[in-house]
Amino acid sequence: MTVTQTFSADVYAQRLQAAQQAAKDKDIDLLLIGTGPDFAYLTGSWVSSHERLTVLVVPQHGNAWIAAPNTDITDIKVAPVGELDVELRGWNDGDNPYELALDGAGTALNNVALGQSLTADHVLRFQDLLPQANYQLATYALAELFTRKDEAEIAELRKAGQAIDAVHAQVPKLLQPGRTEAEVAQELEELILQEHTVIDFVIVGS
Repeated sequence: MTVTQTFSADVYAQRLQAAQQAAKDKDIDLLLIGTGPDFAYLTGSWVSSHERLTVLVVPQHGNAWIAAPNTDITDIKVAPVGELDVELRGWNDGDNPYELALDGAGTALNNVALGQSLTADHVLRFQDLLPQANYQLATYALAELFTRKDEAEIAELRKAGQAIDAVHAQVPKLLQPGRTEAEVAQELEELILQEHTVIDFVIVGS
C-alpha cells in the first residue's frame, strides 16, 4: 500500500514548479527522480517499485510526468500528484521503461540531474539512451528546495511540537513510586497515539 503525504495537491504543484525553476537556474535540461524521499517530497507518494523503474521526469519546460509499472499507477493516482497536470505513463513487463520515461524529453540534452535513489542499473540504461549528456546529482541541484521548509511543512512541524508538548505535560503524573519503566512507556505510547498516528520510539529510564 502506498503512503501519501498529508499536504494538499497545491503544495506539490508549487514544489514541482520550484524544482523546474531550479533546473532552469542551473541549466539542467532534465530531472530524473526515483522513488524515495525526494519523489515523495515532490509528489506526495511513497510508492516503491523496488528494482522496477518508477521515475518522476521534470523537464526544464512543460509539465512533468511519471513512468511507473502499471501495477503501481493506481497507487500513484491516489497520491496528491494524481490531482495535478502530471502525466502518468504505465508500463508492462516487456516494455522499455527507459524509452517511455524519456519520450518527449528530446535527444539534445546536455545536462541531466539524477535523484540519489536511482541505482546503477537504472542510471546505466539512461546513459545508454543519452550518452552525450553530463550527469549530476539532483540532490545538489535542488539543495535549497529540499533543505528550506515551506509553509506547509512549518505548519505540520508546529502541530507536531504542540502534540508532543501535550504528552509531556502529562508525564509527571505517570512517574509514581513502584511503577516500572515498561508500564510508564506503555502509557506514554497510548498518550502519543491520542495525538499522532504513529510512534517512532519511546525511551523511559530511571
